[in-house]
Amino acid sequence: MNRRQSSDASSAGRHEPRLGNVDQLGVPEGPVPITPPSRRTESSSTRRPLTFWLLWLLILGMTAATVWCYQDQLRALIPSTTLNQVLNRGDQALQAGHLDGHDGSSARELYEAARALAPDNDRAMQGLRQVASAELDASRQALAAGRLDEAEQALAVARELNGGGVIIEQLQRDINARRSAGDQLEQWVQQAQAALAAGHLDGDGGAGPLYRQMLTLNPDNPVAQHGLDQVASAMTGQARQAIAAHDLAAAADWVNRLVALNPDYAELPVLKGELVDQQQAAAQQLQADLDQAGQALHDGRISGA
Repeated sequence: MNRRQSSDASSAGRHEPRLGNVDQLGVPEGPVPITPPSRRTESSSTRRPLTFWLLWLLILGMTAATVWCYQDQLRALIPSTTLNQVLNRGDQALQAGHLDGHDGSSARELYEAARALAPDNDRAMQGLRQVASAELDASRQALAAGRLDEAEQALAVARELNGGGVIIEQLQRDINARRSAGDQLEQWVQQAQAALAAGHLDGDGGAGPLYRQMLTLNPDNPVAQHGLDQVASAMTGQARQAIAAHDLAAAADWVNRLVALNPDYAELPVLKGELVDQQQAAAQQLQADLDQAGQALHDGRISGA
């Protein structure tokens, strides 16, 4: 084998480097592999918003729990202009005596409105207690004046506010007793008027004692007071008629009966003076007659001839 043949054989057994297509330089041959995104990165981005919201929910929950636990203290720290205005109006209504009503301006309504805003407000509760006390006083005054419906209404308000009690129940019994006596009083009025018309002024079943019984149950009863004055006037008239007739014994009897029935009668002192004057005049006349009779006897003038 010569050298040339040997060189050709070596050339046939190896590959010579080639540059290839110059236009395709920098472009990878075959499909380009796609690298998937990292799982760690995706997981981190997903977990971050979830942790954020959980943290916020925890903060909100703790805030709500704190507010709930300390709501009374927090409420006291918050100034309430509306509450103070309502309480001030309630105080003014209480001082003015406007205790209860249905137009929202009474002391009771305003204090109750304040309690609706602040159930534990001491000033509102004290105001309602003052309203109840004032209603009790009003009930007593109405009862003393014989205004039983008014007394009952005021007592009902006091009971609603105080929830009952010994004082309230006793006042209720007094009102009931006065109502029961009202029927009896009406009967006595009719009987007394009939007795006065018949001239039956005193004694059993007389107009005077009947009116006096009415005043015992109700000292301020105007019907009984007027009726008793009428009886006293009639007895005064009887006494003066007796004085005019020179029946001083009968006049004195009428005066004594009048004193027993109505010692505070305004004309009684004048009537007593009239009777005393007549009695003195009668006594003087009697003494004069006795003196004249004695002189006649001394002179021997025994008969009227």
